Amino acid sequence: MRSNDASLPRGSRSLSIIAVILLLYGCAPVMVAPPTATRPMQGTEGTVVLSVTGNTGRVAQFDAISIKQYVKPEPGVAPIKGEYILRQLSPGLARDTAFFVGVVPAGEYVLAKFSHDKTQRYINLNDKSIERIGHFRVTAGAVSDLGRIIVTPLNDKVVVGRSQRVRSNADLVKRFAPESAGIYSSEVSQGWVGPRDPTDVVEEYALQRPVGADAMTELPNGWVIAASRLGTVLVRAPAGKWRAIQGDSLESLLWVKQYETENSLLLAVGEFDTMLRLNRQGQMVRVDSGNLPPGNLLFVDGNDAAGWFVAIQHGKEITVASMAAPRVSGSLTRHQQGTAVPPGAALLLPEFTRDLAEAVGPAALLLTRPNGCGPMPGSCSPTCCSRSRSRKGCGGCGSTGAWGTARCC
Repeated sequence: MRSNDASLPRGSRSLSIIAVILLLYGCAPVMVAPPTATRPMQGTEGTVVLSVTGNTGRVAQFDAISIKQYVKPEPGVAPIKGEYILRQLSPGLARDTAFFVGVVPAGEYVLAKFSHDKTQRYINLNDKSIERIGHFRVTAGAVSDLGRIIVTPLNDKVVVGRSQRVRSNADLVKRFAPESAGIYSSEVSQGWVGPRDPTDVVEEYALQRPVGADAMTELPNGWVIAASRLGTVLVRAPAGKWRAIQGDSLESLLWVKQYETENSLLLAVGEFDTMLRLNRQGQMVRVDSGNLPPGNLLFVDGNDAAGWFVAIQHGKEITVASMAAPRVSGSLTRHQQGTAVPPGAALLLPEFTRDLAEAVGPAALLLTRPNGCGPMPGSCSPTCCSRSRSRKGCGGCGSTGAWGTARCC
């Protein structure tokens, strides 16, 4: 016995099958883009903005977020929900934080999925998580800025929640996506329908357990310092007790060094050009990074007398720049033995030995690991050796580089 579709022309049967699929699963996801001067919001469209910080070493920045239209449940009715995918606007500018901007039809939505392309890992939010996070409203001609979303591990699971600390992405968008900064001339709302749920303590839990410890350094006085996620500097007293020092920033820190002045103890840098200073009152204070190019700040070293150097990562490119005259700036390149070194180059050496001194003489800056001399008080790893203008290079073991605090062998 034939089905009813058997009497339809072949093309009609195909259309019928497609219609059934659409009814069962809803429309296919739509990739959306941020508004621009050439393609602004139109008609009933609005813009959604949000950022996501991951407190995990399993994935780096999330690459995409899926949002679905929110339809109030009705008994016996299977709603068809439109799905939209937002791509991040900050690739290569941060390690763990990404921000997203997209134009979608006016309406109410929920967060549905977070994806990481390289590892093919993703988070599908279940109904309980969606209910706790809440839904948001996009208004025609306006911007719904959802603030920051936090992702953190909980035992063998992952939990997602709204941030109480970071409730606007205006500064991120204006500095790191200037082509989309014009959206903030429109009406701006937080977008969320209802306050943050009292049971949403994901951010508080994550701040108590920042994942990772970078640039771990033992100071001459026996204290140990390390940079971590969520704007955290980890400090261990000589007696062995660790504590976390945090400010109002949630960006990951990638490097920390001792920096003692009249009102400063430590200096830390990280993603999105983040610079923080620990003052003698125990507070993490933001430092203006000036006109540095956007990216991850991998390390900073130097002193107020001789000047400061910073390494900036943007995607696969690393640039070493001086933050005070004399300026040493350029792309960081790995030294190949037998290859001529151009004057003023910034070189990466896996290990610096005396027999390489003449070959790398034209370089203005060397990044290398401490070798046989071993770590020294006031040194950092990798060791950074700034050449003097005489081009005589670094001296023997224990000599002091042009920065005064960096030691070179």
